[in-house]
Amino acid sequence: MSMDSLAVYEFLHKTIRNVVPGKRLQRRCIEALRAALFPEVLNDVRITAADAFREGTATRTVVHGPSGEPAFRVKSLDPELPERFNVSEAHLPELYAYTFPDGHCFRTFALDRERRFIADTSASFDNDLYRSNKDIRTRTPVFIDEDALALNTWHSPGYYAWFMELIGRMLLCPGWRDKLLCVDDSLPYQAETFALLGVPKERVLTVADYRLYRFRSLTVVNAPAYGYGCCGPAFSALRELADRMPREAFEDDLPRRLYVGRGDIKTRDVQNEGALLALLGEYGFRKILCAEYPVDMKIRLARNADYIVCTHGAAATNLVFCKPEVRFLEIFPPALAENSYVGVSQFLKNEHHVLKGTTSVTGDRNANFYVAVEKVREAVELLLQS
Repeated sequence: MSMDSLAVYEFLHKTIRNVVPGKRLQRRCIEALRAALFPEVLNDVRITAADAFREGTATRTVVHGPSGEPAFRVKSLDPELPERFNVSEAHLPELYAYTFPDGHCFRTFALDRERRFIADTSASFDNDLYRSNKDIRTRTPVFIDEDALALNTWHSPGYYAWFMELIGRMLLCPGWRDKLLCVDDSLPYQAETFALLGVPKERVLTVADYRLYRFRSLTVVNAPAYGYGCCGPAFSALRELADRMPREAFEDDLPRRLYVGRGDIKTRDVQNEGALLALLGEYGFRKILCAEYPVDMKIRLARNADYIVCTHGAAATNLVFCKPEVRFLEIFPPALAENSYVGVSQFLKNEHHVLKGTTSVTGDRNANFYVAVEKVREAVELLLQS
């Protein structure tokens, strides 16, 4: 591997991130780029937690048995929503905790050719790794004499994954409080979540520098694919965050009708938001930006709300903290329809309404877009009549 090829990789990696639409397509392009420029790295034997269990290098414990919920259909003014949008049955397969007795590292679990240790190749080009370590197989793991539990965000990082795919399942994992909790990012909402759960800072290890670690044992709680559907047991556990927070006097003055804006995220933004806000103001909705609040305040706002209007995005994750039967209107760009939050509505027995925008700025599924204000009025009146 040469520094020239690394420079080419970094330039093309940044270009792909800026130009190629959609995270999944970006990921495929980057994997193909890595395979072309650095075949010696990608030739390492890759192994998932499930593969390790089949090979006998990891044990697996059933944390929760399979569960299912009855059919759920959203209400929509758009007759062209794809059939898959309505969940016929929200099914959770068995939830497992995988334990690696000689476990190392995070993200993709990969063994070297001699099967000597679990190593990390999926993120091997980030954070100057190859400038200081040309070959990941030469690195010596750091031994920590602890039982650890890994909360991996590599497959779908962000606020959604943190709560919907990780924290609820962590709470289902027996003995999680006795383990060292490992994260591969250090973000404010993660620290705030641990504080709400009463986890001391010294019990959290951030591994964003991609050192190799070896623990007494490493447990990984599996998470289903992005937007899989309803995980009722995990949602119930997650709601403990809201249940353990005492109600404060100021919460009586919090708005009960919320419009959750996108702020400075720059995608899926309503271009004619001024007109939208004027209309929603007629019905008593107040705009909030979740990014401006810590986790505890997001929970308080959510559990106090009766009606929520929200453009599709991670802020809708806070639905899981709402009281049952809250009424929710989700607004999508014209080219996008995702059922990520249908499972939450199913769990809470919400009225879940859907409205799609009329005109996209660029045509990309995550592009900024315009809404038909009168169509929004019709949707809001339907929401309030439910």
